[in-house]
Amino acid sequence: MADAIIERSIVRKIIENASRIPSPYTYIGTDGLKHCSRCHGLREHTVKVDGVFNGIKVPCICACMQERYDASLESQRKKQLELKIMEYRSLGFAERRYESMTFDADANAGSKLSNAMKRYCDNFDKFKERGLGLLLYGPCGTGKTFYAACIVNRLINSGRPAMLTNFARLVNQVQATKFENRQDFYDSLARVDLVAIDDLGVERGTEYMTEQMELIIDQLYRAGTPMVITSNYSPEWMMREQELRRKRMYDRILERCHAVEIAGESKRIQAGRQNHWPVHKELGLSGGEDASGTRAAVLRLNYFRTK
Repeated sequence: MADAIIERSIVRKIIENASRIPSPYTYIGTDGLKHCSRCHGLREHTVKVDGVFNGIKVPCICACMQERYDASLESQRKKQLELKIMEYRSLGFAERRYESMTFDADANAGSKLSNAMKRYCDNFDKFKERGLGLLLYGPCGTGKTFYAACIVNRLINSGRPAMLTNFARLVNQVQATKFENRQDFYDSLARVDLVAIDDLGVERGTEYMTEQMELIIDQLYRAGTPMVITSNYSPEWMMREQELRRKRMYDRILERCHAVEIAGESKRIQAGRQNHWPVHKELGLSGGEDASGTRAAVLRLNYFRTK
């Protein structure tokens, strides 16, 4: 008796749920069942529940209703992804300027280096399984931070939690966390799919800073979290380090981060060269005599004269 009641309840639930779904017009087919006027698929079928119902007609979903249902699910999925991306973006960048550093804004798009950074993102699942990241090293202003931000942006846009920060900010966050909660902070950091740390080597060289840096890298290393590290230090320079804590930290970085040199002239100097003479002229310093008969000063810097 109890089973019959349960079966009856299931059938009624099916009928209720199906009847709530908006439907196009229907017609009765030669089989005696309702069909969709749009796709001509079945809008009802018969079910048999032994001992309770026999041959009862139950509403069902036709192909075009299924398409609308799938489209609704996809729309919801996209909205959820957009909300997730907004959350990851708000948490992922220490500075808002990084949000505009994307592969779409890459002046060297199509270059071997740019394509390599994109391939890292495209194959991130494989690299993440192995805990492998990148060490982007080279002189100042060559685009190391830009490509680190490009990678973080690409991952966030695909719905992955990723962040770009620096050691000074991380250590400040550690200091602001109660001692008994610090392991929770390290654990939450390690749960991010990728952590990019900018400008390794510019932080203060105190014993406390070195200790915290080594601890952060060790936590990420043990968790297998991929890291993207940018630095002016080359792998050869890191391997020559003798101080124990830094040596341990560099060893972990070199094991888990594939070294990629980003060389060339500083993009900041290039921008300065491009902007120098127009601004110089705008300030009235491009030569000629002023009202008092004195000549305007002309700034002459050798690197603005090159190229």
